[in-house]
Order: sequence, then structure tokens, then C-alpha cells
Amino acid sequence: MPPYRPGSSVSEQSLTAEERREEREFQLQMAKLKIEAQQEEKRAEREAKQAQAERTAKQVEAERTLAEKKLLLAHELSLKELEIKARQSESSNNGGSIQTGPAGEKKVRIPKNVVPSFVVGGDIDKWLAAYEVALRAHEVPEGQWGVAMWGYVPPLGRDTLLTLDQPD
Repeated sequence: MPPYRPGSSVSEQSLTAEERREEREFQLQMAKLKIEAQQEEKRAEREAKQAQAERTAKQVEAERTLAEKKLLLAHELSLKELEIKARQSESSNNGGSIQTGPAGEKKVRIPKNVVPSFVVGGDIDKWLAAYEVALRAHEVPEGQWGVAMWGYVPPLGRDTLLTLDQPD
């Protein structure tokens, strides 16, 4: 019980103690609410950061997928262009002929029946030897052997040819 104060009644002293208790409870509740608000704010910040990270990851994935599609389409386009050139070369080439390119270099067209097409599962070394003999006989410059090979290999081999440097 609080000490007695002269000039005050017991009921005033007890009200004061009651008020102090209520004040402490009020301050405690305010502190709890402040902590809860801070926790809620931190949770909202974490969620916002996580959402931003997810959006960034999705955007990066979409950009990567788009880049892959562009590369694939460019590759397919170059394959189609090479196929068209090979077909045009075959259809316009009834016999061997020598033409001069823009830099004065020889461009030789070889009839399709001079070199047999490579058969998957066949002996590659024997075929390459026969190919070399035919190209030398038609005076094809060695720098053009890879290009000339295009019409004689199956599609899987063409994909491999595209990955090689010209001298290879």
C-alpha cells in the first residue's frame, strides 16, 4: 500500500496507484504494438525483396530463352540457305565447270556422280580418300574442299561441318 499523504484521502491514493498500473499496461501494450508493426514492416520488406528476386529470375530466364530461340532460328536459317545453295549447285551442274569468283579465285563445280555420297555407317576413311582423289582430279583448290563436301554428306554430317573452321 502506498504511503499516506497528509491532506489526501485513501481513495485518492488508491486511484493514483490504479492510474499508474493502467499507465504501465498502456505503455506495455503500446510497446507490443510497436514491435508488431516493426515485425510486419520487416515481413513486408522481405516479401517485396523475394517478389523482386522472382521477377528478376523470370526476366533473366525469358531473356535466355529468347536468346536461345534466336540462335536456333539463325542456325536453321543458315542451314536452309546452305541447302538451297547446294540444290542450286546440283541442278545447274550437269558437268564439271570452273568459274572465277570475285577475288579471282577458282570456284569448281563437280558433277554429283563423280564422288559418291557418304553413307552413314560406311568407312569414312575410304570415302575421304575417294573424295580427295576426285577433287584433285577436278583441280578443286584445297580451301574449297569443305564447301564442296556439303552436297555429299547426310544432314547430321552437315551440322558437324557447320561447327568446323573453313580450313578444317
